[in-house]
Amino acid sequence: MGIADKIGAATGGRNAVYFTWLDEGEDKNPGIYPKVWIEACKEGKNRAGVDNVILEGHILESKVPARPAGTAASIVTSMRFDGSADDVKQYLADIAGIPVGDVDGPMAGALLGEENPLCGTLVSIEASHKYTKAGKDWTNFLIRRLPDDVQANAEAMHAAAGF
Repeated sequence: MGIADKIGAATGGRNAVYFTWLDEGEDKNPGIYPKVWIEACKEGKNRAGVDNVILEGHILESKVPARPAGTAASIVTSMRFDGSADDVKQYLADIAGIPVGDVDGPMAGALLGEENPLCGTLVSIEASHKYTKAGKDWTNFLIRRLPDDVQANAEAMHAAAGF
């Protein structure tokens, strides 16, 4: 079963999953990012061959001094965890602005596909960092699509941020 099929079979989640910002190694910067431009949402694999869903973005507005506007960042969701498909299904639906029930296997495949239909969508991201009982890093995040009136100015905001 491929990533899209796993996501399509999921029920939807809490929109809070593990992530790391890839552009600066293992550096994690929790906080509020009121405006993030989605550059890509795609499938990938880590060095061990584990499936990942990768959300690449450009931060247009930030409340985090270590991660200011103009920073490119990525959220990586490992599909090896039990609830990963549910969480990815939920945030794909939220970013696309569609009901979670509409994200079946073919829709998940399209949203993660080469056509990159989520590129240019504006979202807000709230991230909070904690450690698990086992001492591992865990970051919860909420991704919310910004209203359509804000989406209408996405290109101008993206250009103004220097991208």
